[in-house]
Amino acid sequence: MKTFIFILITSLSTLTIYGNIDTTYYPLLKDGLKKADSAYEFNNYLNLAYVCERIIKVKNKEWLPYYYAAYAYIHMCFLVKDNNKKVSYCDKAQYYLDKAFELQKDESELFVLQALLYFGRMEVNPFINGMEYYPKAKDALKKAEILNSDNPRIFYLRGQILRNTPEFMGGGDESAIPVFETALNKYEKFVLKSCVHPYWGKEHTMVLYKECKNNIK
Repeated sequence: MKTFIFILITSLSTLTIYGNIDTTYYPLLKDGLKKADSAYEFNNYLNLAYVCERIIKVKNKEWLPYYYAAYAYIHMCFLVKDNNKKVSYCDKAQYYLDKAFELQKDESELFVLQALLYFGRMEVNPFINGMEYYPKAKDALKKAEILNSDNPRIFYLRGQILRNTPEFMGGGDESAIPVFETALNKYEKFVLKSCVHPYWGKEHTMVLYKECKNNIK
């Protein structure tokens, strides 16, 4: 009897903590993410954006659909060559990211995604936009770390920043290696909150880490 009461109390406590989280859209979002992960192609991210926009029409108080809509448009920016389209996709990504911030202003993952969006802005014109968005990306990652220093995506993006920084300014492959190592260690320990919470970056971190190691042999 005591065991039953304990289980009942535990179950009720769990409902109190998680009862206000709407998970009904998770299967649809998960399918969109699975397709995006299947191949790094424009149409897969376009599909993910459409999936998120459909979800947002009926679930406009949940931050994850906005997050992944922004995530999709950022990758669409990386996957096209036309600069006007890059700018357009970055603008759409910022719109959805701003909406996510309105709902979850203290979420580390949103600041990481903001940094990734700044990477997209820099791609449009590296020489001009780099001056503006490079420090903004670094600042966004600092804010992300304050909110959650265990977030591996912070160090994944920091490693990329360092790798692309000239050696005379403290960057380069050798400087990036320990940052990528930190990212990989944190990926190993990182616990997902759900099947659709942010998880990306681990495989690419490993690729970049190995490239850096090979380049300094």
